[in-house]
Order: sequence, then C-alpha cells, then structure tokens
Amino acid sequence: MAGTVSTQRNLQAAFWAIDGVPLVVATSLLALKFFSKGNDVVAAGFLVFAIGENVILVGPATTLAGSVPSLAAGAALWPAALLLTSIPGEFALWVRLPGIIGFNPSKSSRRM
Repeated sequence: MAGTVSTQRNLQAAFWAIDGVPLVVATSLLALKFFSKGNDVVAAGFLVFAIGENVILVGPATTLAGSVPSLAAGAALWPAALLLTSIPGEFALWVRLPGIIGFNPSKSSRRM
C-alpha cells in the first residue's frame, strides 16, 4: 500500500516488490503443501495466484502507465485462482463461499 501513496517511482517499485514477493513465496509454498497432500486442484489454484502475482511484479520495472497491462494480466488470473482454491472441499465452507461468490470473470475484466 505504501507504493500507492509514494510519488517517487523508485520507491513505488521497492514498496510494491516488498508487498508482492512474500505473496509469491507464500502461495508457492502453499502450492507445494497441497500438492504433496494430493490435492492437485487447490495446489493449482495457489500456483495460478503465484503466477498472476509474478506477472504483476513485472509492472514496476516500467513507467506507471506501462505497468497497467501487467497489472491487468495478473489480476485476470486471480478469479481462476479463487475458483480453483474454493471449489474443492479442502477448506471450511465459510472460507470457500466468499471465493466462489467473488469469482466473476466478466466483472473482473470490466475493472481493467
């Protein structure tokens, strides 16, 4: 969030990297955990999220306007990741239900 309020481009990139890299690491580790447990669909969901976040991390290397396509491409993967992690019964229903409700690819693409 600090990258959003910063006006200096180099600080924005640093703050966004500090924000994004732990998400990539965490979701990659979760993907490995669920894969080793034999739940391939949930593992794939976390892997898709990690890939989407990686695509977003490319954006700060360019100008602010130039980072929009990578943000859109990465955010387009989030609904698929939500669905893949929410449909199987691995998590409690109260955790899965918001993910299923939040999955709306047409709504997601209109925001970009």
